[in-house]
Amino acid sequence: MIRDFLLPILTERFPGRFVTAEPGVQPCVTFPAKHPQVGDVQIYDDGDEITLIAGNFTHGHFSNYDEIPVEEKEKIIADSVADFLDRLFSDQVVLWGSHKGSGGWQVLDGVSSYKPRHNEYVWSGPRRSITSWFGVAGITIAALAVAASACAAMLPYRLSPSQAVMLNVAALLQLAGPVFAAGLGSAALRGDARSRRLGYVALALSAVTFAFLIFTSHVHSTSRR
Repeated sequence: MIRDFLLPILTERFPGRFVTAEPGVQPCVTFPAKHPQVGDVQIYDDGDEITLIAGNFTHGHFSNYDEIPVEEKEKIIADSVADFLDRLFSDQVVLWGSHKGSGGWQVLDGVSSYKPRHNEYVWSGPRRSITSWFGVAGITIAALAVAASACAAMLPYRLSPSQAVMLNVAALLQLAGPVFAAGLGSAALRGDARSRRLGYVALALSAVTFAFLIFTSHVHSTSRR
């Protein structure tokens, strides 16, 4: 049985992290979930292959069809399962979908053509792609620029020297903020659905800031007293 080769390997590589069942009981191995939205990893010994249930998302089959002795096949399969689990527990495997519909996984190492999907997970929990962070950063910068524009608009017509300094700082934020926010928002549009939503918000706030800049420019006078 494949489990006879698999259990010693798992014990060596993942000590204390899984539960085993009695021989003949399925699943033969269960790794309790690290995050409740991901779910347990369950391993079934189907005799000539291993079926691995990847949490709440999908399953995969590990088999070998080479013309070699059965025991050698079983050891190769066991090693393949352990290698996959090593990548999974290192958050190098992206999971999506569900068992009720279409689901899947993708090992990230060495993959350059991977396209982000909506609601992705890794073993640790929900996955946040870098494009999402671009969107968050764009929104934050644009919001600061909008706040600076509002502060500039509330300053009196005739400014004291200290108020003039505040206006200059606000003007810098008004000019630089939308540029950076628009760039980050555009980068976020290349990601998944969540990233694109964040990108659109960043671009919209950038447009608001530009509008503030246009309609509030040249409305102040610096006091010379």
